[in-house]
Amino acid sequence: MIYYHIATAPSGSPGAPTSSATTSTSITITWTEIACLDRNGVITGYTIRYGPVNTSPTTIDHTSTDRSRVISGLTPFTNYTVSVRGVNSAGDGVYSAETVTRTGEAGECIKFIACN
Repeated sequence: MIYYHIATAPSGSPGAPTSSATTSTSITITWTEIACLDRNGVITGYTIRYGPVNTSPTTIDHTSTDRSRVISGLTPFTNYTVSVRGVNSAGDGVYSAETVTRTGEAGECIKFIACN
């Protein structure tokens, strides 16, 4: 008897990423693994989708199985949405729920002193 296995893309998504501002122009994101039964094979990487709120997102192919990434080159003090999906030999999985993170403020803080 011969058995055939037809590979399918991941049917589940990673957990919603957690993210935090690293600098005024970068954020660090981390995410959890896809549930074992939803991987449908070995996860070979991830696709990260991000962009300022209410704009068309950019995608990054994260060809590592590490579950964290720094995204740089962002606009200071701007809200960004981020989501992640797993990739296996059959293709792309489902995107996670989005997370919103604001980059830090640019420039130096100046303390004002009231004059009488």
